[in-house]
Amino acid sequence: MSKSSEGVHIVDYGSGPEIWVGLHGWNGTARTFDTIAPYIPENVTFLSVDLPGYGRSEAPPVWDISEIGAQIDRAIVERIGEQSYSMIGSCGGAIVGLYVARAAGERLDDFVCLEPFAFLPWYLRIFMWPVLGWLFYWSSFGTPIGRAITNQAMTKHRNDETDMLASFGQGSLMIPYRYLQLFNTIEASYLFKELPGHKILVSGEHTFGAIRESVKEWNEVWPTADHIEIPGAGHLVLLEAPELFAEKLFERRAAKTPRLLPSHEQAS
Repeated sequence: MSKSSEGVHIVDYGSGPEIWVGLHGWNGTARTFDTIAPYIPENVTFLSVDLPGYGRSEAPPVWDISEIGAQIDRAIVERIGEQSYSMIGSCGGAIVGLYVARAAGERLDDFVCLEPFAFLPWYLRIFMWPVLGWLFYWSSFGTPIGRAITNQAMTKHRNDETDMLASFGQGSLMIPYRYLQLFNTIEASYLFKELPGHKILVSGEHTFGAIRESVKEWNEVWPTADHIEIPGAGHLVLLEAPELFAEKLFERRAAKTPRLLPSHEQAS
């Protein structure tokens, strides 16, 4: 594990020469990727990032999504130097990843967008309404009853045993709300047309309609992007089908031999 001078905390999995970076989803942490740790190939080092404000990372000095993306890329460069890397952004992490990719430029290899939104759907935009938005947000995520009702409403988009809102029972409600505000400012998808790296769009079989629409939109922006659908999974692919996701992901990448990483404590 390490924390950069940017205040960004990173968890290491593996010690191979090929570098992957993971950006967790809305209200997750770097430990979101614990589920795929057993399936990471020997030739891969996977660097899982606590997005600024989450986990052990410090809150960003400026709540600007472009600057947060640049901050994360600077933390990665501090960790691995100027070598190239591939990146997985899950859900909200895929939105942040757009700006990390923009900052990385030609140093980015593959960009895996897992359950990526191209826009903020109406059922999240209502939380942005003045005054009432925060009340609706707190009612949905801030109490056990509200979380249970909201989780039940998403039955079609998760496995029976999955609690999609478990993370909201811990920590501050303000950090995910600030990120939701940032997601509401995302630029139009076509402005990311020239983003570097090969794009891979991944979605669960039972995901939200907004994700299905978003995947179609991203496919129009990036016509050469691959699309992988994970059978049997809902929105939380990393929780519900980690082995299958890892298998489909890593088999698409041939081993590379960039310079080795400096030694750091590995995730256990």
